[in-house]
Amino acid sequence: MKYKSASIDLRDIDTDDTSLKITTRAGIDDILPSITDHGILNPPVLKKTKEKLKIVSGFRRISACFHAEKKEIEARIIESNIGVLETIKIAISDNSMQRPLNLVEESRALILLSGCIDNEIKLAETSVLLGLPDNISLINKIKRISYLPESVQSAVAEDFISLAMAVELNSIEAEAAIFLTRLFKDLKTGLNKQREILTTSLEIACREEIKVMDVLNDKCFIELINDPDTDRTQKSHSVRQYLKTRRFPEIIKAEKKFKSRLKALSLGKDIKLIPPKSFEGEYFSLNFNFKDLIELKKQGEILNGLTKNSIMNHILLKQ
Repeated sequence: MKYKSASIDLRDIDTDDTSLKITTRAGIDDILPSITDHGILNPPVLKKTKEKLKIVSGFRRISACFHAEKKEIEARIIESNIGVLETIKIAISDNSMQRPLNLVEESRALILLSGCIDNEIKLAETSVLLGLPDNISLINKIKRISYLPESVQSAVAEDFISLAMAVELNSIEAEAAIFLTRLFKDLKTGLNKQREILTTSLEIACREEIKVMDVLNDKCFIELINDPDTDRTQKSHSVRQYLKTRRFPEIIKAEKKFKSRLKALSLGKDIKLIPPKSFEGEYFSLNFNFKDLIELKKQGEILNGLTKNSIMNHILLKQ
C-alpha cells in the first residue's frame, strides 16, 4: 500500500469519527513531551473523505498534537478509493506494530474485520495474517468482549478480568456485570473465586427465577460487602459463604448439624470423620493416625465406642 506524505492542518482532521479506533490507551502524558519538542516521529495514517480527513490510526498522537497546540502535522494519507477492508487492515497493522494488542483491542479489530468478512474461515485466514488469532472458537470469544460495558472492558484490558471470565460476564445483564467487576476489583479475587461467585449467583437467580442483579442487591449481601470492619479476605469468604448458603440451604443446614455433633463426639485430633460429599451419598469415611501399638489400641477403643454412641447413630442416619 502506497501512502502520500503530506503536511496537514489539524483543523482538517475529523476527531469525532472514532470508528477505526483500536487502542484502549487514552492518556497522552507518555508521548506529549516528545511531540511537544520534536513533533510526530511516526506520522499517523489518515484517509480522504468528502469533507474532512478520517483518522485510520494515530488517535493518541493527534490528540497530543492538539494539546501541544500544533497547527500542522505530517501524516500519511491514503486515497478515498481504498476499500473499507483494506483501510481496516491498515488500522490493525499500524496498531499492532506499535505494541502487542490487549484482548479489548483484539476484540475491536476482529469486530471491524467481521463487518467486512461474514465467512468465519475467511475471517480466521485474514485474522492470522494481521497477527490476530486464527482459531474460530477463540475469535468468537474475543469478539464478545466488545459487547461488554466499558468498565468491564477496562478490567479486561488491565488483565484483571480474564477472557474466560469476560465470556461468562457477557452472559448476564450489564448492570450485574459492572457490579461484579467492581466487587472482584475491591476484593482482589482470583479467577477461581470470581467464577465461584458468578456461578453461584447465576444458579440462585435461575432457581429463584429472578435476575442476577436482584441477587446482588439483597440487603444482607450489600451489608456484607460494605462492612467497614472486615478486610478483603474476610469479605471474600463472607460473600462466598452467603451465596453458598442461599444456593444450598439444606446442605449448609446439614453441615452445621454435622459439625455440632462431631464436636460432641470428641474424637480428638488424630481421628477424622468425613461425611459424604454434599451429604447426598450413603458412605462416611474414618481416617485415624497412630505411631505405635499403644496409640492404635487407644484409637481402636474410641472407634469401638462409636458403634454404641447415639450421636454417631444420628450422624449416620442424617437426622
